[in-house]
Amino acid sequence: KESILQIKKYFYSIDDKSNDTGMNIDDRKENFMRFKTKFLATALICASLMATGCGEQENIGYIDTEKLQDAPQLKSLMEERVKKIEEAGKIADAELQQTTDQSEEAVNAAQAEFERTIQGINRSYSIQIKDKVEKAIAEVAPAKNVTVVVEHMGMQKIVYQGGIDLTDEVLSKLK
Repeated sequence: KESILQIKKYFYSIDDKSNDTGMNIDDRKENFMRFKTKFLATALICASLMATGCGEQENIGYIDTEKLQDAPQLKSLMEERVKKIEEAGKIADAELQQTTDQSEEAVNAAQAEFERTIQGINRSYSIQIKDKVEKAIAEVAPAKNVTVVVEHMGMQKIVYQGGIDLTDEVLSKLK
């Protein structure tokens, strides 16, 4: 109760002069109205979330991404990615040696182009890997009645207790 009175005193000060905050009474009233609007909006959102979230219980599953790297489908994509990067490196080296301009600027430009090529290759294969994993999870999770799936990597766990380990089932879908 005391803090509410302090807030009201701050926003509804009697004098019209600027105080130590540098705001006159109109600014303070406007700030109070903004605060009040934000507070009411936040309370309304919290109330609606609590009302809608009280129904069904969420079942949490998790996958170990380190173990998933052993999946044959993912291994083949990773090996293919490495080959593409090696090929791009050979092409970049050959192009650099064929150019007559061996200035530092030309070398830096060739290196920047090679790095962009690598980023494109990595992005392309990352998307493919992610899509395969998500497809496998989408098949496994409903069968286990899991509504939320999180990942953890080896010792970096997100779920310390409880949860359903979906790693083996997802691995079997990726074979």
